[in-house]
Amino acid sequence: MSWLNEHLKKALIFSLILNSALAFSNFYSRTYDSYGHMFFADHYRRSWFNTWEPRWYGGFRVTCYPPLAHQSIALFSFIMNIETAYLLVTLILMLMLPVAVYSFSKMFITEKEASCSALLSVFLPSVIQSVYVFGQLPLLYSLVATLFLCSSFYKYLTRGNKFNLIQSVCLLGIAGASHHMTFTFFALPLIFVLFLTVLILARRPERKSVSKRFVLFISIGGLVCSIILYPFFSAVFNIGYQKPIPHPSRTNYFENFEAFRAFFLNAYGPLLILIPLSFIYGLRDKRLLLLFTFGILMFILGLGGTTPLPQVLFGKLWEQLVYGRFAVYAGIVLTVFFGKNVSNISCDEKWGKIFTIFLLISIIGFASYIGNKTLYTPQPEQVPLQEIAAFLNKDYHWKWRYITLGFGRSQMCKLSIMTNATTLDGFYPAGRTLPILKESGIGPLDAAKYYPGGLLVLEKILSDSSEYNLKYVLCNDPTYEELLNRTGFTPINEKYGKVTIWVKSGTPTVNIGIESPTFSDFLWGTLPLATLLVYFVTLTYHALKKIRLNGNSIISASSLNLV
Repeated sequence: MSWLNEHLKKALIFSLILNSALAFSNFYSRTYDSYGHMFFADHYRRSWFNTWEPRWYGGFRVTCYPPLAHQSIALFSFIMNIETAYLLVTLILMLMLPVAVYSFSKMFITEKEASCSALLSVFLPSVIQSVYVFGQLPLLYSLVATLFLCSSFYKYLTRGNKFNLIQSVCLLGIAGASHHMTFTFFALPLIFVLFLTVLILARRPERKSVSKRFVLFISIGGLVCSIILYPFFSAVFNIGYQKPIPHPSRTNYFENFEAFRAFFLNAYGPLLILIPLSFIYGLRDKRLLLLFTFGILMFILGLGGTTPLPQVLFGKLWEQLVYGRFAVYAGIVLTVFFGKNVSNISCDEKWGKIFTIFLLISIIGFASYIGNKTLYTPQPEQVPLQEIAAFLNKDYHWKWRYITLGFGRSQMCKLSIMTNATTLDGFYPAGRTLPILKESGIGPLDAAKYYPGGLLVLEKILSDSSEYNLKYVLCNDPTYEELLNRTGFTPINEKYGKVTIWVKSGTPTVNIGIESPTFSDFLWGTLPLATLLVYFVTLTYHALKKIRLNGNSIISASSLNLV
């Protein structure tokens, strides 16, 4: 046990050092999605119980994205700025990750091996890349919740404790209310894998009880998640089909080196050497067999369009998914086996210790490189957002819509946070309701020139700008200027840095309707956080009860000694 405490403590210390350095490097300003998630958080900060957001896409429902990660940021943003709140939530989750991995791994391997898994998870490249390069905070939120869920669910299956049932249901709700893809493709299958593993290992008389507990958990958990996520499913159904936007993770990695590097090499790094070794334990231990099979399935799905498996499993839906996330799930599951491998190899007095030291140095160095990768990646030129936001907010300019061109996703989203003005663009394409955007097959209009047919879509929108109440175009890329001239926009004298303002006269103002919150909106604003609160209350109660029982045991032992 002393070995365990020492190594879990090391994992937390390493995690604190690494993630503090990365978090306070202002990583969020260079990621793909961070400011997009901050925008959602800003919506809740401004109007917690109103799910209608007029500032993007000509108006959309924020219920198209699960709310808990965004609401957590919004809560902190009441006492600090929204960027600091985002940083703080990221840091808390990254510090919780090794504890969650340790808790999860203990179900399958020894405590010593689980401590190794926890230490390795601190430097897991796929997670580092997902958080500090892609800015996928909701994925991390749901991932941590899922790992704790599995631990609590395992205890419930094996012991039948109602306290563990309540915790498991709460954690299932938290995982679902954080990130829909992680909930659907990681949490739910992992729960089923865990149930089958316990069922296989249980003695015959116990299997009936295990099955009953599983059915009870699925019934209650399914009901809770259905109530929490009903507005999400309703929003997705109402939005309907969207033409897929090209993504490198859906390509064949053997034909696309950038995708191979980003979603394979960068996702695993030096840990790739441990995957073949994991087959030794994964195939011969029935406790590990189903988990290993699931991990390898996630690994193959993480290869995206390189294999036909995604198309076979998901049908037409495969074109809508981002497969780099499956590499994150694979990395988490396989870390259980990595920890077992490293723990056993390190027992060798000579070569094992040398290999372990070499591996740790390699993964620490690689994780540091991945975490700081955005520092070496070309970024869009910085624009004076404060001045541009002031322009949009003054003289009733916010009565018309605008779009940006050449700002980059982060600056585009940050500008949306700083103003009340509305735009046709946004960061989360799944929320688009305008037919021309849904059927475009392109990402942000801000980067239209980089998508096949993007300039044609942009030209159509600019030509019909009055139909969309689009009066202002904020251009930070001169290659769009000829198109702006051709579609009737003219530049004004005001210029902000290199950003030119283009205007089309005669554009009608937009009517931003104010909607009253519904009962469904009220539930959306309360149930996810209420579920999180109930979980923490049960956790605190259990911890205090354990401390009290331990205290009574010590007093009893002392009395016995006195006697």
